[in-house]
Amino acid sequence: MPDRQTVLVTGANGQVGRNICSVFDGSFNVIGLSSLELDVGEAAATHKIFDKVRPDIVINAAAYTKVDDAEANSSLADRTNFHAVRHLCDTCLKHDCLLVHFSTDYVFDGEATRPYSEGDQTNPLNAYGRSKLAGDNYIIENSKQYLIFRLAWVYDHADVNFPSKILHAAKVKDRLKVVDDQIGTPTSAEFVAKNVHQLITTGGADKNQRYNNVYNLVPNGEASWFDFAIRLLSRADALGFNLKCKAEDVMPIKSSHLAQPAKRPQRVVLDNRKIQQELGIRFALWDAYIDDFLEQLRRQNENI
Repeated sequence: MPDRQTVLVTGANGQVGRNICSVFDGSFNVIGLSSLELDVGEAAATHKIFDKVRPDIVINAAAYTKVDDAEANSSLADRTNFHAVRHLCDTCLKHDCLLVHFSTDYVFDGEATRPYSEGDQTNPLNAYGRSKLAGDNYIIENSKQYLIFRLAWVYDHADVNFPSKILHAAKVKDRLKVVDDQIGTPTSAEFVAKNVHQLITTGGADKNQRYNNVYNLVPNGEASWFDFAIRLLSRADALGFNLKCKAEDVMPIKSSHLAQPAKRPQRVVLDNRKIQQELGIRFALWDAYIDDFLEQLRRQNENI
């Protein structure tokens, strides 16, 4: 039996990286490095790790994702989202390994009235989106073997994110206000990891055709942040979570009521037909993953 391939995961302490490590463990030799263990912005450190690990696949889950902070700290966003990606891409080229990278729906401006396909014109509205697009473009122009997955509204049970903040607030407040004029697709980090794993491990298709591609990776459907909060609290209530604020107590507001330094696209729905066709499956609607999130969150809290 041949040796298992080695997968190096950067940003292994983040939402996507943590789930990648969990899902890939068993079928690959997984080496996950947190942002403290590997600063991807340091080219010398990256080269040193590659020389030591000799990975077959590099999954870059490291990213600067503070959208509002990036407006005042664009150099920090560029360091992780572009310069570090450039180092990883160049090193993967040298070591002849596949680079898997995660992008964002924020590379689009939200002006389209239909879902965005992978080949649609990009036009990021904020510094975060521009830094991510620069990394994407460098990979596309310079990499020998790559996969880029565009994600949206990512969450998991073990991190601070929109659903965890909503649940925490709902336990102590009797009313919440949530914006209803930003539209996207809530995406479970576990969903991301499982489908990336399947794309890489499923046989049959020509790898050269499958690789060197950008894929929109989100569940089906769309929602506003308000819709997300309503559905989350409705399911949490049904599952017995102790909530002071119920779904009917959430009030919709407009984005203009929030003091957000970074401009957000109002509606970005990613067309995910390409990856569903590649995998030969049909994804569930976005809210089908909420119960799993809540159950995992419950188990985590019971073990604290």
